[in-house]
Amino acid sequence: MKTQVLVIPGIMGSTLQKHSLNVWPRILQPQMRKFYNEHLTLNEENDGEFYRPISILDFTYKSLLEFLRAKPFKVTPVPYDWRKNILEQKKTIDDYIDDDCDNIIFIAHSMGGIITKLYLNQIKHENPITYNKVSKVITLGTPWHGAMDAYKTINFGKSIPERYKRFITGVVINKETTKDVCPTFPSVYQLLPSKNYYQKAIESENNFVPFRSAQTNYYAQEDFFRDVMQPIFEQYGHDYDSVIKDLHDELDQDFEQEHHEIIGFGELTLAGVEINQLEEVFGDYRNGDATVPLFSAMSPSSEKYFVKNAKHDGLPSDESVLSIIESIFSNQEITETERIKRDYNLVKDQGFTGKLIKVACPVMISLVNEQGDYIYGHVEAIDEISLERLGATSVNVLELGGTYYVYYESNEQDKDSDQEISKVVVEAYGEGPTSISVDSYIGGKVAETASFSTFNITPDKRVEVILEDSDDLRLVISDGVDGEHVEYPLKDGPNNESMPPVTSIRINSNGPIWSEENIYVLEGVVKLHLDSIQGEIESIFYKVQGQGNGYSLFQGEEINADLEYGENTISYFSRNKYGVTEPINTITIYRIRSVKPLVEFTFYSHMYELKTSPNEELEFLASKYGFPLGQITSVISKREKLDEEIIFNNTVLYVKDPQQREIVISYETEMGFNYTEVFNIDENDIVGLFEGVVEDQNVIRFFSSLHLDNPKRVRIKKKFGASHPSRTLTAKNIKEASYIEVSNEYIKAYFMMDTDFTVSFQDLMEDITLPSGPNSRYEFSFKLMDDLGNYIRTLECNALLTLKVGSETYLEDVEVDYNDESSCYEGSFKESWIVEHLKDYWSNVTIHPLEISIRENRTNNVLRIHEIKIRKKK
Repeated sequence: MKTQVLVIPGIMGSTLQKHSLNVWPRILQPQMRKFYNEHLTLNEENDGEFYRPISILDFTYKSLLEFLRAKPFKVTPVPYDWRKNILEQKKTIDDYIDDDCDNIIFIAHSMGGIITKLYLNQIKHENPITYNKVSKVITLGTPWHGAMDAYKTINFGKSIPERYKRFITGVVINKETTKDVCPTFPSVYQLLPSKNYYQKAIESENNFVPFRSAQTNYYAQEDFFRDVMQPIFEQYGHDYDSVIKDLHDELDQDFEQEHHEIIGFGELTLAGVEINQLEEVFGDYRNGDATVPLFSAMSPSSEKYFVKNAKHDGLPSDESVLSIIESIFSNQEITETERIKRDYNLVKDQGFTGKLIKVACPVMISLVNEQGDYIYGHVEAIDEISLERLGATSVNVLELGGTYYVYYESNEQDKDSDQEISKVVVEAYGEGPTSISVDSYIGGKVAETASFSTFNITPDKRVEVILEDSDDLRLVISDGVDGEHVEYPLKDGPNNESMPPVTSIRINSNGPIWSEENIYVLEGVVKLHLDSIQGEIESIFYKVQGQGNGYSLFQGEEINADLEYGENTISYFSRNKYGVTEPINTITIYRIRSVKPLVEFTFYSHMYELKTSPNEELEFLASKYGFPLGQITSVISKREKLDEEIIFNNTVLYVKDPQQREIVISYETEMGFNYTEVFNIDENDIVGLFEGVVEDQNVIRFFSSLHLDNPKRVRIKKKFGASHPSRTLTAKNIKEASYIEVSNEYIKAYFMMDTDFTVSFQDLMEDITLPSGPNSRYEFSFKLMDDLGNYIRTLECNALLTLKVGSETYLEDVEVDYNDESSCYEGSFKESWIVEHLKDYWSNVTIHPLEISIRENRTNNVLRIHEIKIRKKK
């Protein structure tokens, strides 16, 4: 009988080539992150025919392949593009099946076990001949129900290798790069915890929540995926049904072949994740192979073999694993040893036993041995001896989302002193609250938790966790500035009766405050004060959204919150001495830049107009929060007189009699958000600007009186000759201007230097029949509008009558006045003036034209000419 053994690797277990370029893996390459981002990211460009899986990795599978090739089998490694949807990998195996073989055995590691099952499900009906040739399936560390390690990789990244001689961690790919590229891989999402993961975790583990955020415990895969993973999943264009749902449906089918599964145990394995109110990330570590938790590596298969301290990546090369495979090939009974077990009930409580030190804060840590030598982290000297020592030292350090974990077994501290950890040194590159706790594990489960008091760390502080022995730890904080040296003992963890504290923060300011519920609007410096406390607290933490990692606030302390102008969201919560925290409280503080109203001046040759309104920021606060707007008043006075006039919002002032004027703009509210601004305007400067008789010093003085010394915007549109507006306020540019606009954030000034006015006659009689009575008068009225459509009532105008009789032209001036009652300019003339000039001419002509010209007094510009027909009475 001819036997073929197919070896199916796990994720990242196949080399990849693009054209002839070896894309994966690369070792110690310059610009590695840039290279992988360009070539390993899965997108339309990198998802084509030019990518080929070449072989499976020697680093992981060399020992297994050498072991198999010593047998009388045809050994076939099956590489595949592990970035893609694993449902697409089923067809890959077909290309490696030897139809001449009578017996087929699959040995599949990690995700390769899932691909093997999917393949067998497919060919059961499509290719029953090949299906019936499969006699055995051997899986190594397959995450049948997923692994929280996939969540870690997508959200925080994962170095490869991660635990092999920590000094050379990440030489293949570092965690920053995996965080960049792995979210583009459908396969990584397919390794996330499934619904079965949640069910089995809760059934088999005590006090276990697979995922916990600051406010929510997640006990179901659907909720976890929707709230936590779906945003990034959809960001990269993945489809839930084709990536997640279809896979889980197929995996629910059982093997029909003889299935042997080999499972590692006894290693600290990430099984759950908690993100607390401070956004500190904590891992819940359980029994497993350092990647796949024990409960997730088990299928319904009855043939299970548990190998103690067999790590996930090392399963294919583990001697005990190879001996189990040897026995399966020869159909011999597996003999249990100190490392090999068959009964789950005997191994489930034989997980990691020892201490796990957790340091939560973005910091750097170093480890020091009994001789005072650094064996991890900081390097005192870069020389051959130091580097050899670091490279030879295998230390147990994990990192998850900024939280460091240092772990050692209970008997590990009895090893050689050059390997024994004497202290953990914590160094800060920023400032923020830091918590250090210690979990005591027995059999892979947390038996006891203790913690040090939370403290604020700064780059000036040196923090050391001293390990006197495996059970006695001390925290020592030394201040490099004032030399203070403080020691803290460990405190017991929470008990079942410990209730969360309840606190509230009072908001103070050196300016006015308006508040409604948890919304505050204020000016000035913001101060936070711990207001009320229910229960015993150790510390209270607050964080301003977008500002670092948060800060501590202690009882009786009032601190200045460094808030930006605009909207600030502050989250805060307290924690008692047992580490029990209250739910997050959230308040919104809007820090106003200014309550200054918007002031707009519009200047004409004959008058200027003042408009005021709340600024955009206040309008926004009113619409979003219901912030009550204040009252704006304008007080205008002549300096040499005592009389005052108060006008709201819209003020028109006349330049007919130029004055020195004081304009006071006030904004007032009942809450004390008040502002006053005074303008001292010399109206003679306005006249000079329009008449073109000012000098540069007059220009500077005038715009200073408008508080526009340093305007943000200047636009001068010239009457003629310039294709682009000027932006320099000089007497010359102003003389040539048709329009000027000068403004800053709160004050705007417009100058209508060459305004066109529109005359609109009202009920004008187009025909006049003469003669009428001896004292009859012809009356006319009109309205005047500027370029902006504003009605004008202050421009001084007159009318000119033009009557041409034969070769003679007769002119007559007509006075025009503005009538407030009719809101029109009005004028009239005696009809007898026309009759007198036409009396000798009408003998031959019965209709004669008369022109009425409306003119501006100051400039004598003609605003409109209108013709009236004079008819001779029959």
